[in-house]
Amino acid sequence: MTHVLGSIPFVNGAPLVHPFLRLGEASPVRVVEAVPSDLPGLLESGQAEAILVSSIDALRTPGRTACAGVCIGTRGMVESVRLFSKVPFDAIGTLAEDASSMTSNALARVILAESFGARPRTRRLPPNLYTMLEACDACVLIGDIGMTADGTGLYVLDLGQAWVALTGLPFVWALCVGDERLTPEMAGWMNWARGRSGCGADAEGPPDEQLIRAAADRAGMDRELVRAYLTRTMSYRLDDAFLSGLRAFGRYLVRHGIVASAALPRFVEPADVG
Repeated sequence: MTHVLGSIPFVNGAPLVHPFLRLGEASPVRVVEAVPSDLPGLLESGQAEAILVSSIDALRTPGRTACAGVCIGTRGMVESVRLFSKVPFDAIGTLAEDASSMTSNALARVILAESFGARPRTRRLPPNLYTMLEACDACVLIGDIGMTADGTGLYVLDLGQAWVALTGLPFVWALCVGDERLTPEMAGWMNWARGRSGCGADAEGPPDEQLIRAAADRAGMDRELVRAYLTRTMSYRLDDAFLSGLRAFGRYLVRHGIVASAALPRFVEPADVG
């Protein structure tokens, strides 16, 4: 049986998809890419069994399931999800949100309110630093663009670091999410990919150098920068600390009226595969 995974097209997702891409036609999982905001449609239409999607989708959508043991997370700086501002953070009145994002926009609103007392009006725009800052005081950029954008002369806030400063907890940016159709086999293959990649600050083995080369070349980024990012900045093992961070994020989402209610998805334990 071939499973179908909808995935983000960013460097930080590479460790959870490249092991499948490397297998080509023999892969048990076929990968379909889309920006984060489009991924839920792949799941709801039945085009994918699971989606590597922003954590807010799993928290706010009843009936969601998720692969146990797997996430895209950070325990400090994230580097690729940043807020850029022309004014001090407590003076931000208008915020341009990245139209391709979900979780990062919500997190920016939480951080600005909780840490700086700012509750800006928001506007969704395509991810371009210059056009966003022409329209608003500040903007959120994610992914490869968020990592490489030049913040010279601006106030710049790493949202992963800001979350840890606020809560003392790590942050879950994305989960491998499904619905009642998500199988233990799919969860098993996702955990297999995580282990095979050798990436993440909590990895048990050396990183897959072919994965790092492919991710860097695709993004047009320096290979050593990508290696450090995937092996030291990011984490891919979903543990109890990350679950605590996820619960806290859900509480903040409700507190600030971003979602009506929030609950953890049901986690599907992985079958033995590979």
